[in-house]
Amino acid sequence: MTTTHRYWMAGLGIGLLLQACGDDGAPSGPSDAAQTDATDSGAELPPFPDTGDVDPSQDVTDAGDPDVGETSDADGGVDPDAADGLTDVVEGDTVDAGDDAADSGDAVSDADGGGLDPDAVRRPPAEDLVTTCATLPPTADGSTCEVVSTGTAGVLIRGHVLTPTGQLVGGEVRIGADGLIDCVDCSCAADPAAAAATVISCPTGVISPGLINAHDHITFTQNAPGSWDPERFEHRHDWRRGLRGHSNIPVPGNATIEEAIWGELRQVMAGSTTLAGSGLGRGFMRNVDRTADNQFFALAQDVEYQTFPLGDSAGTFRTTDCAYGGGDDTSVLANDCYLPHIAEGIDREARNEFLCLSSEDRGGVDLIEPNTAIVHAIALNARDGLEVSLNGASVIWSPRSNIALYGHTAMVTMFFNQGVRLGIGTDWTASGSMHM
Repeated sequence: MTTTHRYWMAGLGIGLLLQACGDDGAPSGPSDAAQTDATDSGAELPPFPDTGDVDPSQDVTDAGDPDVGETSDADGGVDPDAADGLTDVVEGDTVDAGDDAADSGDAVSDADGGGLDPDAVRRPPAEDLVTTCATLPPTADGSTCEVVSTGTAGVLIRGHVLTPTGQLVGGEVRIGADGLIDCVDCSCAADPAAAAATVISCPTGVISPGLINAHDHITFTQNAPGSWDPERFEHRHDWRRGLRGHSNIPVPGNATIEEAIWGELRQVMAGSTTLAGSGLGRGFMRNVDRTADNQFFALAQDVEYQTFPLGDSAGTFRTTDCAYGGGDDTSVLANDCYLPHIAEGIDREARNEFLCLSSEDRGGVDLIEPNTAIVHAIALNARDGLEVSLNGASVIWSPRSNIALYGHTAMVTMFFNQGVRLGIGTDWTASGSMHM
């Protein structure tokens, strides 16, 4: 596929990302907190326990400095024997009264106001998303693709076609003489121009839109994959700041322009054409969170990328309230897509971030709306997933980074069954994937 065709595919990729985020409101400028403060990346859900009984007076930044694995006392360290942590984060049916008040402004309460209504969830469609269009004969030499006929205008490719609404087995994609795709269907024969196209058959091949990397930190792309085995962390602040007895992982976010370009080239060569990466290398990808900086690719949408939506980059931990000392307000929802890092960790402190950004209770703000795509969401339980689903929001999953840092990842199977839209992203090279 030529570069022209790849970048048309990137346009489809942006549409898919914005479909996941929704399309509310007018544009505003993007944010780049990731470049101003060390790093941050993947997060996950238990098996690790909660933080035990935390004294609210210790509920700021570093809640003491116990050794790794040490039980906590009143200094707010991690208590590995705190059984309620697993219930709090995983099950969702037994919760702390102070942590789980539903947002009365959302459609999450049942008729009597007694809690969440599981029958209101947006479940996945029941119909089969695979359409068999035709059975393509194998290629003459057993290769993936072969040219069936040579035409004079455009290209018609047959194979296993991935579309936003399903899969077309034996489907067709027609690329016009102008380099733009003008047909994706079981058959493009209805277009008279199809008869003049060069036909390429790929009976075992997959024809995909350009991939969307919905979460990366491209200004950290010069870093090699790290190793901190056997240590794992409960919250991103643990490794970002070396808190609560954990090691600090120093990862500089100072990639040069050339290094950022190299990082984007690596993404393009793996099939990605669209990136939400808190930075860019001009000319290689559509950088949806860098609208003003896109040199060659005009964008009609804005993505607000926010690494610290609660303003907690200094390492603030909270469990009983939302007094983080700053952060985003509802104005961010004026963007076409709001892309905040939320609940990157496996403890109560991580889940508290979601509680404070999904409800006005305890001094929080409700930012979980149809144009919100939550990055990480590791500490969310079933009740939280229902809240995300009922509000039409999405989750961006970074599995490799989550496992590497926390030994766990977001419960994406549960989210899918609850009807939550899912995207995927590499996160960064230090703990995440090299490319999609």
